[in-house]
Amino acid sequence: MDMFRMVADFQEEVLEVPARTWAESIPAERLEFMVKTLQEEVDEFNAGVTEYTRTGDKAAMADALMDVMYFALGHCYQAGINPYIWFSAVHNSNMQKRFASTERGATDAAKPEGWISPEDAAATANKVAEGVFAEVKPKAQCHELFQRANAIMAGKAEDYNSNGVQLGDYFECEEDFICFIRAKYLRLKSLVGSDGAANFESQEDSLIDLCNYASFYYDFLNEKESN
Repeated sequence: MDMFRMVADFQEEVLEVPARTWAESIPAERLEFMVKTLQEEVDEFNAGVTEYTRTGDKAAMADALMDVMYFALGHCYQAGINPYIWFSAVHNSNMQKRFASTERGATDAAKPEGWISPEDAAATANKVAEGVFAEVKPKAQCHELFQRANAIMAGKAEDYNSNGVQLGDYFECEEDFICFIRAKYLRLKSLVGSDGAANFESQEDSLIDLCNYASFYYDFLNEKESN
């Protein structure tokens, strides 16, 4: 079930609102509406908690939580925020945290030393997706592999595209793409029979890299055809 696609359908078919891109500005009245609706649903959830402690009925809590999600996804749609990219980035960052007791409660997670915020990588990926918002929220959600590859590519972009060096500098001709892809194939082949165990680059890491190299090659071929 793709909840964002369902909410996007509501925005498009019922409200007749077009999706914004990341670069488009959000009107002040729309921002006020976003804050107001989310606060109203948080208040509804608080009332639901009171109802649950009194009667043991969770229905009001559940309804408020679903409304929070529905409004949040709708606001993503109207703000040009790609929830696939952002949720994947936030999830990957959260998975780096460690169980801990914090001021918020005894069962919580704390950021370890060297923890990296998902904001920069996700924002970069969302900018890349600008103009193709419909394509990154398909009827059937993209496989998790492609979402993770997209988030990792965005994070690495800041490391690899600096000091005047751009992505195109790594691939000067078509054979370069094949060499990179072959290297990942050989890496995967070397791990066969080892149960995927690796000191550094795992099978999963190699598959993500292979996915990204294939997408670079795909873009190269499309650009070649257009020229």
